[in-house]
Amino acid sequence: MVTKNPFGRGPDTVAQQPGPYDLVVVIEATTRCNLACGFCAHDRRLPTERRVLGEDVLRRLLALLGEHARLSGERVLVSWLGGEPLLYRALRLLTVEARRRTGLHFSATTNGTALPQARVLDHIATHYAELTVSIDGAAARHDALRGRIGVHAAVCAGVEGLLARAPGFAVRANVVLMRDNFDEFPALCWELAGWGIREITFNPLGGRDRPEFHASNRLTVEQAMRLPVMVNDIAGALHGRGVRLASSDGYFRRILASARDEPLPVRDCSPGQRYLFVSARGRIAPCSFTVGEYGRVLSDFNRVEDFADLRCRFRAAQAAGPAPACADCPCTNVHGKFL
Repeated sequence: MVTKNPFGRGPDTVAQQPGPYDLVVVIEATTRCNLACGFCAHDRRLPTERRVLGEDVLRRLLALLGEHARLSGERVLVSWLGGEPLLYRALRLLTVEARRRTGLHFSATTNGTALPQARVLDHIATHYAELTVSIDGAAARHDALRGRIGVHAAVCAGVEGLLARAPGFAVRANVVLMRDNFDEFPALCWELAGWGIREITFNPLGGRDRPEFHASNRLTVEQAMRLPVMVNDIAGALHGRGVRLASSDGYFRRILASARDEPLPVRDCSPGQRYLFVSARGRIAPCSFTVGEYGRVLSDFNRVEDFADLRCRFRAAQAAGPAPACADCPCTNVHGKFL
């Protein structure tokens, strides 16, 4: 719930938000995808080079993360990202191996097209701690945005199948808010609650991946200003059904600043302390927006001590010269998306 004015100026120094895990490592395992989303850099229609992180690279990284978790006592969540990570079959074996040998926890963000497969649902129910499904509207709108008929139905069936296998499993839905689906957001949240989803998150359409789509589909200033009241109303209605709609004052501030084209700088986000991003190009960074400036090559990490050193290096690098993205920080977890 919003308890104070969300439009005040935010601090330049923020700490990444707390949560059930001490460290979240998001791994972009593949840039391959089977859908045609006009707002995404991984749109299958784009003539871009498709990459995957090799099995040996991932196995070594998971072993190091597992050893780090053991020695530090930190709860570490590895979150597979794409492209579409559930299409990368090797991830299933790697996840099973790591679960057996380490104390790591696993999740993924998926477009849901693989969820109707029984073996995929069985794997997730057995080896994952949580799952995030991407859903952006009712059936007709979602399928049009994703470029394929039946995707909405596949996600719904997948979520229901997963919860039938593992009642109470942590399924989150994430919604991309755009100009045309904004007013439909309350109805969509109610629909998702009916599927059995117990947490809903959202983010405004970003413009860095596909600026040509962003220009005519981004939230208006008026919509960004209405959003806190809308979310309050939805959250209140959903609370009685045991559904959490995540938001925070800082996150509303970020969304409004974006709509107004006003920069929102962050000088210190405690880089690498609670969140790490691994790109499909084999680089590890504090977030996906600073891979070029702060990213380190995965092959440089051979010892568990390298992770402690990595955090020191990131903090020193940010203090010495913030990356361009830090002058208008777009990293949603820094601004409190999940609070």
